[in-house]
Amino acid sequence: MDSSEAVQDTRERMRRIIINYLDSQDIHYQDTNFDKLEEIGIDSLGMLDVIFEIEGEFGVQTGEIDSEVLEKITTFDGLVELVESLKA
Repeated sequence: MDSSEAVQDTRERMRRIIINYLDSQDIHYQDTNFDKLEEIGIDSLGMLDVIFEIEGEFGVQTGEIDSEVLEKITTFDGLVELVESLKA
């Protein structure tokens, strides 16, 4: 799998994590074109839930990442970039 396929796979898996989180919280969203996470209903506490799911799904550890870095991740693409950097 080349790097563009790997990133696309990460994006799809991340999309599933976000959709599952929103469904579990009974948050209604218009579409699955995620941009700003807070706008679709993922606040800072929700982000923790998403991060735990990411760790399980991808077998990565985010505990070593500075909390300030995690707080700055506010978009779907930011989450994808985080996962890709942890997988490397």
